[in-house]
Amino acid sequence: LSIMWIVARRSCIIQVSVLTICRLILDGAQVVQNFSALSDPRVCNWTAPVLSTVPDSGSRTCTSTLPSGAIYIVGNQIDKGRDPVTISIATDGLRYDRHWAVRFGAPPVRYPGHAKGPGFQYPGAFVDMETRTMYVSYSIGKEDIGLTRFPLAALE
Repeated sequence: LSIMWIVARRSCIIQVSVLTICRLILDGAQVVQNFSALSDPRVCNWTAPVLSTVPDSGSRTCTSTLPSGAIYIVGNQIDKGRDPVTISIATDGLRYDRHWAVRFGAPPVRYPGHAKGPGFQYPGAFVDMETRTMYVSYSIGKEDIGLTRFPLAALE
């Protein structure tokens, strides 16, 4: 099966192995914690969601698999706020035990607007297999677009 990547407003589905998919869910009460559920993709018989080891500030996340098979999640995996934008890695889709800041130190917002604040939001991520480079894009205060790139070796 090919890698599955579906990003919804509050959940993401990731292919963990040929017979397992994982769904990351931000709880509806905004308790700032992600939950994970597993299923066989042939029948979609989801397990009960369990609390994952990754917090979330309530912002959008982006997730997929790395060439190693590990799962990454890019977003604001912090209790509140949107600075820094982070990447967290799990080998099983449940236990995210490696974390890095992709970018931190957001500038102040320059122009007033509805629901705007300093920080990095709405991330996207892409792995260039030829160069073994990860690219992470994000909004900066809903005014600019940022791009950070780094070698996949930096995640080892």
